[in-house]
Amino acid sequence: MPSVFSLTDATLDWLALLGPGLVTLLAVLFILIRRIMRARHFRRRAECAMRIRQDWEKIVSLQILPVDWLFDRLKRRMVEETALDRMDIAGPEEARALEAFFQKSGLLDCYKDAARHERGWRRREAIQKLGRMRAAESFPLVVEALGTHSPETTVESVRVLGGIGTPEAGAAIVRYIKNGSDCRPGIAEPALFNCYHGDPCQLARATLMADDLERPVLARVLAEVAIPGMPYDFNGLAADSNPDVRASAARILSAARPPGALDGLRTLAGDPTWFVRLRAIVALGGLNDTGAIPTLIEGACDRHRLVRSRAASVLGAIDGEELRIIRLVEKTNDRYALQALIADMERSGKLERMASMVVDGGPHLEEALQAIIRSGAVRMLTEMAGSHSKQHVRQRLQKLLADGRRVVSRPLQHVPEESWSKP
Repeated sequence: MPSVFSLTDATLDWLALLGPGLVTLLAVLFILIRRIMRARHFRRRAECAMRIRQDWEKIVSLQILPVDWLFDRLKRRMVEETALDRMDIAGPEEARALEAFFQKSGLLDCYKDAARHERGWRRREAIQKLGRMRAAESFPLVVEALGTHSPETTVESVRVLGGIGTPEAGAAIVRYIKNGSDCRPGIAEPALFNCYHGDPCQLARATLMADDLERPVLARVLAEVAIPGMPYDFNGLAADSNPDVRASAARILSAARPPGALDGLRTLAGDPTWFVRLRAIVALGGLNDTGAIPTLIEGACDRHRLVRSRAASVLGAIDGEELRIIRLVEKTNDRYALQALIADMERSGKLERMASMVVDGGPHLEEALQAIIRSGAVRMLTEMAGSHSKQHVRQRLQKLLADGRRVVSRPLQHVPEESWSKP
């Protein structure tokens, strides 16, 4: 008679043989059931979307009562998604119809209640959908959400206020920043831009009256939305203790062009912080004022390579002043500056145009080309002297190259570089 122990051993042996197969069978059954359920779900979703699309006009006009779809999870979700997607691209007339639909159908009240009482991701979702509904009565709820201790909810609220895009929404964001709350610039600045791009004067007033905490953010946004003719004095921003504000002030002066903008940019071009000088050089190029040439030449001799490169690019883009610019740069005895200028003129195609006009350009153009030859930049001129389509241009260039005095190479003086990173 077999003992209990022998039966147990036999059972364990059978389980050891059947166990892996049973586990595999259960996994296959789980995958099949899951696929069947997902296929059924997506088929129901597609059928529901088709019916909603067909009856959309009746749903929006409330000929089909909200009770027919509001309490069905799938139908409600499809109606919400369709309405919000339409709201994102709606014109004025359709937007008014959708706003009325959100109010009368109960969707707006549902998400207002969620924004008041829910927490975590549910509250963030409610705030996001309230913003997409563009309902004015939801504005206080979104502003209230800015004061929460959840960084994710705060970020979503700032984005929604930016989507609302009114000066009142921008003022709420400014108050939030003023209270010392932490909001990433990459979130706050696009939102403020959307709020103030149609009313830069209001943003200018807020920036000039801002404290040290909010002024850098507002100044960066103002630099993006500033327009010519703004009746404000921005010299205070140009003299600010924060280098970020001074750099933004350079862009503001170039865009707004108030009286004395050139003098303010000249001052900023001598700023001790390299990126402020860089912004000032770029802004001077935007003014298109020949009075900025001496300051730009000083920038071409700057101790930071990015400032030098940008100043040379701006100088090379000025038309009609080539000889004067080259003469002034030669007087600095800075070979870095001269070579940067010539290299930029070559990259932009200006050197080629000058060489093509050598016959009809007069003695000033010839003198400018001779200065370029003295600097050692003869490769392109030599190529053009041998391959230009017009014979008289080739002959003239060959004569200039033959008469040009080649400068004996000398060691370049070391120019100390500043740090590449902001302080």
